[in-house]
Amino acid sequence: MTEILVIEDELFLRQNIKTILEIKGYICHEASHGGEGIDLLSKIQPDLILCDVMMPGVDGFGVLEHVKTNDQLKKIPFIFLTARADAQDKERAYGMDVTNYITKPFTINELINAIESGLSKESF
Repeated sequence: MTEILVIEDELFLRQNIKTILEIKGYICHEASHGGEGIDLLSKIQPDLILCDVMMPGVDGFGVLEHVKTNDQLKKIPFIFLTARADAQDKERAYGMDVTNYITKPFTINELINAIESGLSKESF
């Protein structure tokens, strides 16, 4: 089964995403901040990572940098979920090889389409 790691500091949003993903048949792991997500990545190797940008401690860019500089993790599709729609943030994210950049609020269809697209790119 496909495993997804959700790193999101907003509990309500994280739980909603987890519920949606489990209904769609995914196994969902969750972390409430970037540091916890990085710790979890030392124990699991998910098929895809969904990550907020603005979090206390290690932000989403810090998590992305950790993933992209780790040989065992760098090929995992990485999708940002963020309220930051700033063009500079998007450019920075895509410059660091993020798979997708979704701005909040987003629809369930946007989320699922981004996940399915990210997972299909992984299989190439």
